[in-house]
Amino acid sequence: VEQSQNDDFFEMDMLKDTSYNILNSLDLKNSIIKQNYNAISSLSCENEKKKLQSQEQLVGNNNLVIKESSQTFCE
Repeated sequence: VEQSQNDDFFEMDMLKDTSYNILNSLDLKNSIIKQNYNAISSLSCENEKKKLQSQEQLVGNNNLVIKESSQTFCE
């Protein structure tokens, strides 16, 4: 009977360790997912800023071309 109780305690300890390891693994994976999400969000934001800057530059270039062509046309 005593051996059987010891076996039960041993199994419970093993289950506790396994549960603990699983929870740690999930925490780690969750942390990695959060880091990846933050990195992707940051990249997306940077990408949008660059798109906006290039659009502003295109608009600026177009305005310059329009201005120059209207000046030569009017002269």
